[in-house]
Amino acid sequence: MIAKKSVIKELDDQTLQTYIDSKSRFTDEAKIIAYEVLVERNYNFTNEQISFINELKNNKNKLEIETKKVHPNYLIAARLISISLLLGILNSIFSNKVELIEEYIVIIFTVLFVLVIAYLVRKGINFMKYILLFLFIVGTFFSIPFLPLLIELKPIDGFVYIIQSILQLVAIIFLFLIPKKIKPNN
Repeated sequence: MIAKKSVIKELDDQTLQTYIDSKSRFTDEAKIIAYEVLVERNYNFTNEQISFINELKNNKNKLEIETKKVHPNYLIAARLISISLLLGILNSIFSNKVELIEEYIVIIFTVLFVLVIAYLVRKGINFMKYILLFLFIVGTFFSIPFLPLLIELKPIDGFVYIIQSILQLVAIIFLFLIPKKIKPNN
């Protein structure tokens, strides 16, 4: 629930004192607003009340830093990358083409690699767009010659590959559409 300063300002000093009590059940935001209103009214605080409010403010600042907002395009791109990964995993499971233990190791490594990429994109790491673009160009360059053969021999695998490529390309486009004035988390 969001605390409204206009509502809290109308309360009397005695009620506001119950807000800033360390045992009160009001939200931290409401407690801080009550404190600010009492400061405006020149209320004399006890040392315990001052230290309690300072602790609340510090916790609020730490929480704001931890939940720093990222541009929505980062979130969309991370989802698209995750969907692409999920399609690849499902394709590997249902195609029954994995026979050797080495192939499982490569699949696990690839999944972990893409998960890290999706996580870093989700966190708003700006340089990931360049890494993704590089990987996409290299992957497309080496796979284009084999795509017609893949579609002919295993049409479902070819279709999944094309869908994954489209999802990854759209994710890259979303990352490059982020305005420059947005401060990235590098």
